[in-house]
Amino acid sequence: HNKALPPLETLVLETPNSSDSHAELAATYATSSNREGAEKEFRRALELQPHHFPALAGLGNLLARTGDGTAAMPLLRKATQLQPRAYEGHFLLGSALNRSGQFEEARVELETGVKAWGRERTAGFLSTRARLGRAWQVGGTQGGARKIF
Repeated sequence: HNKALPPLETLVLETPNSSDSHAELAATYATSSNREGAEKEFRRALELQPHHFPALAGLGNLLARTGDGTAAMPLLRKATQLQPRAYEGHFLLGSALNRSGQFEEARVELETGVKAWGRERTAGFLSTRARLGRAWQVGGTQGGARKIF
C-alpha cells in the first residue's frame, strides 16, 4: 500500500474541484498499479480543466501503456501542443508512437524531447537517447542511430 494515498485521497475529498489534486492522486494510483482509479482521477482532472498538462500526459501515457494507442495519441499530442518545450510530453508521445510502429514520427518527437531536455547527462536523458536510437534503427538508419551517441 502506498503511504501517499491516504493524504491524497483526503486532499481530493477536501478540494473536489482541484484538477491538480485529482491529477496527483491519479499519478499515485498509476504507480500503485491501480489503473482503474488512475484513469478515473485523470479524467476527473480533465473535466475540471481540459488543458491540464499533467492529466493529459498522465492519461495518455496510461492508455498507451495498456495498449489503447488510439485513445492515447490525441491526449499526448494535445499535451505537446500545450507545452511544446516540455520534455515529458515529447518523450511520452514518442514512446507511444514507437510502440505503435510509427517510427518516423516517434523519432521526430523523441528528438524534440532531447532538444527540450538539453544535453544533461541524466538517466531520463540517456533513456530518451536509447529510445531514439532504437527508433532510428527500426524506422530510420543505422547511421542515424549512431550519430546521437
